[in-house]
Amino acid sequence: ISNKADVLDIEIHMVTSSSDYLMAACAAKSLIENGLPATVVVHGDPSFTKEHEKIFAETFSSYRVIYFQEKSTLPDDLKTLREQLPSLFFEHQRKLGKVSSEGSRLAWSMKVFDFHYYSQTKKIIVLDSDVFFSCPPTEVINWAKKDDLCLYAQPYNPNLRISPTLLKEKLNLDSPITAFNSGLLAIDKKVLALSAVKSMVTNII
Repeated sequence: ISNKADVLDIEIHMVTSSSDYLMAACAAKSLIENGLPATVVVHGDPSFTKEHEKIFAETFSSYRVIYFQEKSTLPDDLKTLREQLPSLFFEHQRKLGKVSSEGSRLAWSMKVFDFHYYSQTKKIIVLDSDVFFSCPPTEVINWAKKDDLCLYAQPYNPNLRISPTLLKEKLNLDSPITAFNSGLLAIDKKVLALSAVKSMVTNII
């Protein structure tokens, strides 16, 4: 984006680290250059530094970085819940027989509250570093023009990493989704408020 005036009132939120920050920049750039000019918001993990920020400053006209050390501003109630999430993810993954790394579990925990709380726009896109757009994402571009809508990515194969029984019990869902990927989410905060996310996590924990 060469001109900040061209940027939509939408933010792309990403968690990244010293090991995948270049991928993150490529992922965001591929989305922006394929038709969705938005502000890039980088949430750094403990390894992300000012040196890693340089690529975002060079690549995007509209971006900001929230360093891990700055996350102390997260309200205590949300911080307490977030701190419980990595171990919760571990327990559910252990039961399903496939456990992700500690770093991945920390990144997932940051997605739950941080993106919503630190966003400055009505709509946000959650994007993983390993997502790449080679053509315009029509559904996401249309979402940017509409109200009262949220989107999530659904892969071809079932990949739910949490017990369907638990979802039914805790969230009163008749038929929980079986294929879900948090690598791409489009959220309208009027539809999914932070209070609703907090309530859902509290019920699960």
